[in-house]
Amino acid sequence: MSLQDKPIDDKPSDERREPPRIRINREQIVLILLHRQINPSQSIADGSNICPVEKILRQLTDNLHLFSNNNDCLSYAEKAKDQTIFMIIDSSYASADLLGKLHTMQQINSIFIFRQAKDMPVPVLSATDYCKIVNVSDEQDNLTSSIEHITDYIDNQSTIFTVCDQDKQMSTRDVDQESGMFIFFQLVKKVIKKMLPNEDAVCKSKEEMINKCRLDCKDSTKDLENIIRFENEYTADQAIQWYTKDCFIYKLINKALRTEDIEPLYTYRFYINDLSACLAERCKLLREKTSKITVFRGAKISKAEIDRLAQNKGHLISTNGYFSTTWKRAVANIFAGIEGNNRSHSDLYQSILFEITVDLEKYPEIILADIQDISLHKDEEELLFDLDTVFKLESITYNDTLSYWTCMMSASNEGRIIVRQYLDFKEKELDNSDDNEVAFGNLLFDMGQWSKSRIYFENLALRRTNDPHIQFGIASCCRALGDINQALFHLQQAYDLSMHIEHECLRLKGQICCNLLRTYQEYGDFSKAAAFGDEALDFYRQAGEHSNEVGIAKVWINFGLLNYYKGHDDICLEQLERAHTLLKRTSQFDGPEISECYKFLSFAHYHNGDYDKALDSLMKESQITARLFPTNHPQTAATENNIGKQYYKQGKYEEALKQFRRAAEISERVSTTNSANQIVFLNNIGKALYRLKQIDEAEKYFEEALQLTKKIFSSSTDHIYLAYTYKNQGEIFLAKNDFVGALALFQQAHDMYKRIFVQNSNQRDVAKCQYLIGLSHLALNDIEQATTALEQALHMRTNALHPDHPDLAFSHRSMGDLYMCKKNEVKAIEHYKLALAIWEKRLPSDHDQLVDLKEILAHFKP
Repeated sequence: MSLQDKPIDDKPSDERREPPRIRINREQIVLILLHRQINPSQSIADGSNICPVEKILRQLTDNLHLFSNNNDCLSYAEKAKDQTIFMIIDSSYASADLLGKLHTMQQINSIFIFRQAKDMPVPVLSATDYCKIVNVSDEQDNLTSSIEHITDYIDNQSTIFTVCDQDKQMSTRDVDQESGMFIFFQLVKKVIKKMLPNEDAVCKSKEEMINKCRLDCKDSTKDLENIIRFENEYTADQAIQWYTKDCFIYKLINKALRTEDIEPLYTYRFYINDLSACLAERCKLLREKTSKITVFRGAKISKAEIDRLAQNKGHLISTNGYFSTTWKRAVANIFAGIEGNNRSHSDLYQSILFEITVDLEKYPEIILADIQDISLHKDEEELLFDLDTVFKLESITYNDTLSYWTCMMSASNEGRIIVRQYLDFKEKELDNSDDNEVAFGNLLFDMGQWSKSRIYFENLALRRTNDPHIQFGIASCCRALGDINQALFHLQQAYDLSMHIEHECLRLKGQICCNLLRTYQEYGDFSKAAAFGDEALDFYRQAGEHSNEVGIAKVWINFGLLNYYKGHDDICLEQLERAHTLLKRTSQFDGPEISECYKFLSFAHYHNGDYDKALDSLMKESQITARLFPTNHPQTAATENNIGKQYYKQGKYEEALKQFRRAAEISERVSTTNSANQIVFLNNIGKALYRLKQIDEAEKYFEEALQLTKKIFSSSTDHIYLAYTYKNQGEIFLAKNDFVGALALFQQAHDMYKRIFVQNSNQRDVAKCQYLIGLSHLALNDIEQATTALEQALHMRTNALHPDHPDLAFSHRSMGDLYMCKKNEVKAIEHYKLALAIWEKRLPSDHDQLVDLKEILAHFKP
């Protein structure tokens, strides 16, 4: 079949066989019009010169992009990789070259070719090779109808199971793997319900929602009219009817839910509470009539999504949005395109029928309502599941005869069982909280949505002035986002305000001082950090040690981290183990606090050169993080980075680089690229590239880390991250044989570390710089200076490190090289053997350093 044979659907609309009408969410679709009459600079307000096709398309959506040049159009489409694009092309542009390029882009969903007149030529193209071409039309109404028709299918497909797509809107998640997001979604539902305790709160929430809807729909006359009607006529018992209308409610609510973004849920809390309450009431009626039912849902989804469903057989899947089904298999078949003429518009989508069994007696928590009698689409015979319903994916099979998939599922409460202990604990915590506004901001923060949490608290501060809880919330966000100066400012505000409140605020005072300990440590003022740590412990003890053991444990964790950076490894380990004991005694489950404790225990063991223990602690932390936090969470990024460090120390630099890049990608995705963690990620990527001999690439990452460090810690002339980055840049100069440049950078880092760690003459980072200074002098053949520096580094490391620490082996190895330069073979072999003895205990047998040293020793006569 050629493109010229592609049918033009010129039947009147009432003669076409259509599925039951479904609601459209055009916000997910981008339209691109490539047309010779387009003037991109033409004002929309001045419609006199706008081409007719453009006018038609603007009635469908405001998400329209106009081009009159092939290259500009292709360039835009190539960059819009996270969009679903419909291309509408003037037939005079429809060359094989352009269409071929568009077909290679995954983001191009459908192509519509428009002819100004029936006699205009269209190139002869194979429909098999150009399967994305949906329609060739010479009538505007026909073009509109075709786009509407395909949009219906895209919207229907988008509300089906995508099983946790990390980069796009998500309608479902794999609860087994994504229990963290499931937890937070449950908690959000609870807290937004508590935020509407009276009529005033309801009215305020409704006003906020309507204002947001007006803003989002400002260019749609029809939607604005419906918003006015909603504002004047809506009552709580009409929530379901409004949801089933083809209007702003359905598209905005579901768009908000699928993004897994808490902020819109807060905005729409008024309506979400009403709709869920209506569904719960109608569910009671359903339970009175029956206990076990089977419902259906049909859709067309991509082969990739089919594969992902198949891979998740036996897993639990949770829907974020309200999930629509039908009593009738025949209705679902029409939606899936299994029967009749409702065939897929291309080979990109495959028909699937979901068959879902529900045992209402076994699972009383499940909310499902028969809404056929009050829905505006009665022919759909619709049943609607409440938010976050969990299903178990039992099986997925293919029908060769009718070419469709069947996915068998059962509604379940197992999602809650997976996380019951932690969820019960957090819900009890919310029940005991009398400040729901602060609780909501804290939930935003816990989910890793730090920027939105900060904005939320800052808006709250305009209304709740001089409130230490709000200032503390802002400070926590600022610190997490890397804005250390603002974090210290707001913490001081919270501290000062809390001092004017009597006994009942002792716990808050402890929290503020604990955060000051951590923030001053990150700022680099270790003396102030320690002073606030002592004050935090004092406040917690005054408030009651037994009831504040978790808070006290957090203080010991932060003290441990402080001493980690000071190089006091034994003290660090003792304090972290003390915190671990407290947390294990306090709680029956492993929560975020103990996860953080394991993370820093891995740091302590790592510093001590005990990489096996470090890995053990890290794996425990990783398991808790995976269970409690969403996949795209800053904490997950930190975990990925720490796993990379273990690979790095094992000499597995390719694996390490993958982990470091993954950490940086998550950080970028969740908008924490200005945080202190990002400095670490960039430096670690550079270090891995350096080890892989990709020197120029490594240098770029170190420079980026340096600029970010200067930006974040602009008011601090001396900072450990600054010294650390100078040291790394020095190693690049060393690799490029610029020994003078390397020496200058190592000396700069050395002097900065000494100023920071003025009370610790054997601090490990100072020793590392001294060691690298020695290597630079050795490379410059300045044997005397090299001897002084390397001997001093060895002395410092011997005093500071465990006798079997791998870094000590590096010093012995370099001392061996030094003595070889001095022609003292005996002394050289002595140091080589000392290095070998340590590395054989600590490193894998195939580690580059170990293999290289064995080869050197093999050249000496016995």
